[in-house]
Amino acid sequence: MQQNKKTFVQRLGFIEVLALSAALMAPTTGVALNTPFIAQSAGFNVPLIFVITTIAILAIGVAFIRLSKQFAHAGSVYGLTKEVLGTPFGLVSGWALLLTYACFITALLGGFGEFAQLFINDITGLQVPWWLYSVLGGILIWWFAFNDIRFSTRLMLLLELISIVLTVFASIMIIIFAKHTGSAATQPFVPQTAQIGGMGSALIFGLMTFIGFEGAAILGEEAENSSKSVPRALLLSLIIAGVFFTFVSYAQTLGFGFTPTGVAQFAHSAAPMNDLSSRYIGSWMATVLNGGAVISTFACALASLNGASHMVFALSRDRFLPAELSRVHQKTQSPRSAVTFSAIVGGILLLIAIPTIQSPSGVYGDMSALATFGVIVAYGMVNIASLAKFTKDDVRQGKIHYLVAPVIGILLLAYTFYANIYPVPLPPLNYFPYVLVVYLLLGTAYSFSLRNRLTRRSTMSEPVISEDPLATSEDQLQGEVL
Repeated sequence: MQQNKKTFVQRLGFIEVLALSAALMAPTTGVALNTPFIAQSAGFNVPLIFVITTIAILAIGVAFIRLSKQFAHAGSVYGLTKEVLGTPFGLVSGWALLLTYACFITALLGGFGEFAQLFINDITGLQVPWWLYSVLGGILIWWFAFNDIRFSTRLMLLLELISIVLTVFASIMIIIFAKHTGSAATQPFVPQTAQIGGMGSALIFGLMTFIGFEGAAILGEEAENSSKSVPRALLLSLIIAGVFFTFVSYAQTLGFGFTPTGVAQFAHSAAPMNDLSSRYIGSWMATVLNGGAVISTFACALASLNGASHMVFALSRDRFLPAELSRVHQKTQSPRSAVTFSAIVGGILLLIAIPTIQSPSGVYGDMSALATFGVIVAYGMVNIASLAKFTKDDVRQGKIHYLVAPVIGILLLAYTFYANIYPVPLPPLNYFPYVLVVYLLLGTAYSFSLRNRLTRRSTMSEPVISEDPLATSEDQLQGEVL
């Protein structure tokens, strides 16, 4: 059995790479669930918030785009940060993003359970507990991720496209029937003096909607011509998502109207697209959109599992997790052990959340909030790595303007972190910063401890004879092709 350092075959095209970023953002789910929170702070300026956050997230994304042209790594932020700042910083960012993906698995399964319950009830009248759908969804995403990464990425893109088309159609109908014309139609993009103070809080939820855009980076080792396909996928996914979020939120804003009553209805709507579809189109459209939300949450949960499994694989290959988790199936190119491990972790979190949080919307909200803390650390580390990697050359070549984007990105992420801890939120959100710190300390300490034990064992044992005469002893401890 041959073992070597590179364990993935480069066989994924641009479409598959783009699919993971698109599915991880789950555009239809984000715009369905996050816009009311933005309306609470920004009033009817929700579309304006998405214009601003699109520019902001592009600033954060520049670091990913530039670094992914230089490095291709299955560990995404772990690999990008490690190559520039060193292993300790890479581990912190890797464990942080792994937390994000694991929490997203649970959060999206909660959302899947909620929308599946609504959809099945609308169609058949059956009242099935939401958690049964969530558990079934967890089994299904494990099966798809376990068998073939190429098939699962294409499935994710197809599912998300269906959901996007349904949402765009409903949005067009709402804009037409809302009948706002002239200057009234432009009001959502004109800042309200009374809402300026709430813009900061609104930006937090706007940025949260884009979380997952970095998904393409974890396919760097599997993508054909990754130095071009991954950066293009990152940029294109951000642009498409920004346009989609702005357009759909614009339709929602017009649908509820600009009066204090309309804004209040928007801000307190649990499912704004459903409410507006029932008002302007018919209850049947709300049912169709529930079906679209089922599709979108499933695709995002599957993408989250793929993301988590690749992160586990990358850490395992570098001996920071048990070596068994770095095995890749020769035919399907799926890191099956890592997929199963990630699915078990997500499943355990779901089983804990079901009796403690109880409501599916609560599972989605709380787990997404914890995921946000992880992604702030991960994104921040990548932007710091970008500055460390390119600042010297940019200054020497007179391209100082290239430094603006990562600086803006770091400041925005720092502000988002601050706004999530002050004013102190209600439980359990107030505990999440401490959970993150303890988790990162334990994760990195475990990784270094494991690697040190393996290194000592390797130096004390006899040299391993490989079928490959060029393989090194370290290669023997890394990923295994079955």
